[in-house]
Amino acid sequence: MFKTDKLSNGMKVITRHMDSVRSFSIGVWVKVGSNDEQKEKLGITHLIEHMLFKGTQKRTAKDIAEVIDAIGGSMNAFTSKDCTAYYAKVLTEDAPIAIDVLSDMLLHSTFDASELKKEIKVVKEEIAMYEDSPEDVAYELLADLTYPDHPLGWSILGTPETVSHITRDDILAYMNDFYVSGNIILACAGFLPENLLEMLEEAFAPVKAGQHQLDLEMAKFSGGYRFADKDIEQHHLVFAFEGITFDSLDYYALLLLSNFFGGTSSSKLFQKIREDHGLTYSIYSHPTYFKHSGSFSVYLSYQPENHDAIIPLLIEELNALKNGIDEDSLRSVKNQLRGSYLLGLEGSSSIMNILGKRSVYDAPIETMEEIMARIESITTQQVQKLIDDLFKSPLALVMVGKLEEALVKTTYDQIKTQIGCA
Repeated sequence: MFKTDKLSNGMKVITRHMDSVRSFSIGVWVKVGSNDEQKEKLGITHLIEHMLFKGTQKRTAKDIAEVIDAIGGSMNAFTSKDCTAYYAKVLTEDAPIAIDVLSDMLLHSTFDASELKKEIKVVKEEIAMYEDSPEDVAYELLADLTYPDHPLGWSILGTPETVSHITRDDILAYMNDFYVSGNIILACAGFLPENLLEMLEEAFAPVKAGQHQLDLEMAKFSGGYRFADKDIEQHHLVFAFEGITFDSLDYYALLLLSNFFGGTSSSKLFQKIREDHGLTYSIYSHPTYFKHSGSFSVYLSYQPENHDAIIPLLIEELNALKNGIDEDSLRSVKNQLRGSYLLGLEGSSSIMNILGKRSVYDAPIETMEEIMARIESITTQQVQKLIDDLFKSPLALVMVGKLEEALVKTTYDQIKTQIGCA
């Protein structure tokens, strides 16, 4: 069972004790992501995530890395559309060190001018690295296509131009607005120290009390096509339909549908296009859940000469999906989803991630028994309604490779017309 507490400044603490492990995982989850940025400061949330590792009043960047390495632990962070998270995993006996380092980074980072200048260069290299990844380029174009008038369509990394103009004062002002107690959740899981709350209070109570979240409108999902002409060997194709939000009651049902259609090696798409026909190495489907929208996507890459064989097979499987899922397949995918969840939640870091992410989205925290019950309760009718809703959605399609627009448009029109979507 999980337990919820609050620090004296109002910061939420959510924990789960696990007798079966000897590790301690802690995450500092901040309710601020790229969705909260102004367009001229794109990338500031992600840049702050980087800068918190670049030195505090009592630790250099090297000290921060070495103190966790020295105890065999791990520490990292990520920025998403809706949140930023800083997390560590250590032995329970070293929990005080992890708590001290994370709170030190959060409260006492110096944002040294020379370090900021260097880190801006690092982020620009990161942007360039993603530009060299066709899959990442495809998904960036897809976001821009599907959410043209919403921050969900903006890049988390920002652009070289916007990142270059972010100043130390910009960072301090942004953190002063968003890095406040009401926006931060401390998620802890593992073999918890008996005095955990006391340690967290001492470390994090100095965080400024308050709450600041933007009231964003729900995002409208748009269709159409985009492409990037790149001198690479394969075509990369991703297409998407409107999905559901993170807090939807259909969360597990859409995950089940994805696993059935393209999310596993036994799925329809994988078996038909890779195993039966040998036309691709990488093909998969997946749902993406946000606070203000969601999507259901299919991605694949293939050599250009396979294009004319692949597209009819994709259309064939999409049309077959309209017929829904039978009871035998439903039972099989339920067992697969149940097993993958149970196996994936044996470690403290996995539990910490669930606690933190669901808290960030203000979604109910479910016990493992409740999650299993939710999966078990999924019906063929529930899945069929999700499928019907997908095909009522606009179709958004992106291709990356040695391409001309005529081929991309033809592919988009062919799929859209033959599956009969909006």
